[in-house]
Amino acid sequence: MKKGILSKTIEVLRNPSGFFDEVKKEIEINNSIKFLAVILIISSVEGAIVNGINLWNALAYYETVAPEGFVQIFILIISAFTTGFVYVISFIAVFIHITLTHFIAKIFGFKKGINETTKAVIYGSTPSFLVLWIPFAYFAGMLYSIYLSSLGMSKLHEKSIKKSVLIVLTVSALEFAIIFVLYGFNLDLILGPFASQILGIKGGI
Repeated sequence: MKKGILSKTIEVLRNPSGFFDEVKKEIEINNSIKFLAVILIISSVEGAIVNGINLWNALAYYETVAPEGFVQIFILIISAFTTGFVYVISFIAVFIHITLTHFIAKIFGFKKGINETTKAVIYGSTPSFLVLWIPFAYFAGMLYSIYLSSLGMSKLHEKSIKKSVLIVLTVSALEFAIIFVLYGFNLDLILGPFASQILGIKGGI
């Protein structure tokens, strides 16, 4: 029986081993891409809400001096733009991540096609997508996603879990290194958005 987005989300979080055994039967990647499209909508809306609240706090003063309703409309427009922007960027980032993961997997001797890597990465990243905009929870979600992605790579490529973990960690290390070179150390990229503000620590150095 074909499973919906919600049932897949619950199963990959609760019973990942059984879930990836079932996902082997998905020959095409259409289902995983549809899953990604829906999950990223949820993540993007979360981002718009979080940024909207942050923007509201930043513009609280202007509400007293600006025309009535102006600040609310401005925040609504910015939030709508943010939702679309985050959605597109996230989609692109996921497929860059998939491509890099598959490239590293080939170096480690994984023989199966990119469809298997795509399913492993998309379904395995579910926790990170769901809590992407929640400070501190993101770190836990990221760790669980590393485990799920490793399990997915192992199950779908039929290789050892040790090799799969090494691949996922290698990709993560490379991506963090690139981010560090481009932006410097940023606590929010590890613990989640606004974590540095909550802790009272400067986010980047």
